[in-house]
Amino acid sequence: MENVSNLARRHKDTLYRLLTSFTDLGYNMGYQLLNAADFGVAQSRVRVIIAGIRKDLGFFYEFPKPPQIRRTVRDVIGDLPEAATVTKFLYEEPLIPNHTTNWESPSPERLYDVILNPRNQRRGMRRLPWDDVSPTLTAHIAKDGREFLHPTADRRLTVREALRIMSVPDSYVIPGSVKLSHQYRLTGNGVPYLLGKALAQSLRLQLLNARDNRMVGII
Repeated sequence: MENVSNLARRHKDTLYRLLTSFTDLGYNMGYQLLNAADFGVAQSRVRVIIAGIRKDLGFFYEFPKPPQIRRTVRDVIGDLPEAATVTKFLYEEPLIPNHTTNWESPSPERLYDVILNPRNQRRGMRRLPWDDVSPTLTAHIAKDGREFLHPTADRRLTVREALRIMSVPDSYVIPGSVKLSHQYRLTGNGVPYLLGKALAQSLRLQLLNARDNRMVGII
């Protein structure tokens, strides 16, 4: 299971009740806070990962050690061409799927106005840094994306740029029939691919080792 970090930081009682409930159901439980940035994701995204292994399998899940591979925003989106506009997309397929933009809220003029005259903005304008990791992408990017501006272009990220910052391979394409706001929302609500892959690979290896150990014991 995956959840926001505050489950382990501010709501420990809830977390421990959850762990206890699954322990009573017959699972060896454990949890750990992991930052996707430590697994090669160009994004600082700390989440609590909860793992349970059936007790009859005879082991506790051991969380993978981060490879400490750091990738920046430039590393993952710097090679992308300028995004196609939605207007152009109506007449011509984009070269890269999900790499279109329709900057309407806020407009570039509004963007500069808020940057120069902050006023009382609940959520400020924020450009992503080229040479560092991105802040945590959230489902809020589906609203107007003002917190996730391209490092140099006067627009929010495209869905493809957001997917790359989530380390999702380009082979994963969201159908154009899905509303653009829903594309952003499912991306912001997702689990970074490289983190999920590391968790799955370590789980597979541990399950195979447990199977081999049982076979040796039988022999």
